[in-house]
Amino acid sequence: MKMSRTLDSHGVLEIVIDNQEKRNALDDEMIGYLIEQLQTRARLTILRSAGKYFCAGRDIANIDPDDDQSMQPLRALALAFRNASQPVLAIVQGPAIGLGVSIACWSDLCLSSTEARFAIPEGRIGIAPTITAASLLEIVGRKRCLDMCLTARSLTAAQAHDYGIVQYLATPDRIHDAKRDIVDRVLQAAPEALALSRSLINSLHEDAFHNHLELAARQALVSARSATAAEGLKAFREKQSPSWVPREPA
Repeated sequence: MKMSRTLDSHGVLEIVIDNQEKRNALDDEMIGYLIEQLQTRARLTILRSAGKYFCAGRDIANIDPDDDQSMQPLRALALAFRNASQPVLAIVQGPAIGLGVSIACWSDLCLSSTEARFAIPEGRIGIAPTITAASLLEIVGRKRCLDMCLTARSLTAAQAHDYGIVQYLATPDRIHDAKRDIVDRVLQAAPEALALSRSLINSLHEDAFHNHLELAARQALVSARSATAAEGLKAFREKQSPSWVPREPA
């Protein structure tokens, strides 16, 4: 397993992504494990990664676009974050790409290293980042969401903080202290009070969240089955430029 977990005596569950060979991309087995762990009873769940990358997206190596259920793991993961009984804190120590941005958005609290970057580059390989876009839209609004999806530009941690994707920033040498401060603050509150607050806040946006997620999953299938996606993935694997990239700069 490319993930691990610990549960301390205070009820703090810590989940670590460790798939460094693939820049901590999540395959379906890892997604299933994360869904399972998010259902654990705890005071607080912390999600972090080993190595340089936070998460480079979904590992699509073994995904069959002809399978009608191929996008359901992402939908189930989004719902697992939403339905967790305890607050979820993501600690982004390095680049968050695609699904990595979604995880930052789905988490209740997000602490980022000042060295981290946030990007949604899927369009460059012919794939529409539908689920990430739906997740991001709720946080940053239409224009900023369009900017990230249409230009694939990378946000600095400071820009992600300005957008509301992350709430806390710390330099790499201070991120552990910042994490400890957030944990201490959460543990000062009664778990039942936090659970009710979280449930209320989420329920006020529940219908829109579910509708956007369902539409995004359907559109993701359309995109994954397209000739554009097939060409883009082939070009990506062969380290070539797909046909839509101009041979000369505009």
